[in-house]
Amino acid sequence: MVDAARLLEDDSDGKDILILMLGDVSNRKALIDQAQGLDNILLLEQVSRAEVIRYWSILDLAIIHLKKSDLFKTVIPSKMFECMAMGIPILHGVEGESADIIEKYKVGKLFEPQNATELVERIKALKKDSNERMRISKNGIQSAAHFDRVVLANCSIPDDRIDPRRCAFFMARSVLGD
Repeated sequence: MVDAARLLEDDSDGKDILILMLGDVSNRKALIDQAQGLDNILLLEQVSRAEVIRYWSILDLAIIHLKKSDLFKTVIPSKMFECMAMGIPILHGVEGESADIIEKYKVGKLFEPQNATELVERIKALKKDSNERMRISKNGIQSAAHFDRVVLANCSIPDDRIDPRRCAFFMARSVLGD
């Protein structure tokens, strides 16, 4: 993320983009040191579960990434579903099962894990294409219903009975911890 911030800061199309990193990471001190002098990255400490949705609500897009590793190919980050339910386009740098979901439901764009150059290309492309961002956002809201716990527990519910608005509310409630 710091490498991407550096590339964006040096790019005329990326000067007005701010990367917000939220949460507690093991190498926080090293990240802060690496980001020294960059004005386009904000590293915030972990917040309560109830506050997370406030930060999600201000995003134009979400970046979900993990290190490139076979270990992570079966990981499906839950924040992916929160983004979908809130209509936040996803830039996804995780290989495997979660990438398959992003592609199948057309809720974001993939980039190679740990490839800052490719991530920056995806950020700039979505920044320029508001129609694509809207398509992805709508797909996310509609698709989130397929991942509602009730739907997953009772696969006999036909798609025409799934209300994406209810699912978005459900997902937002789950983020808040209700």
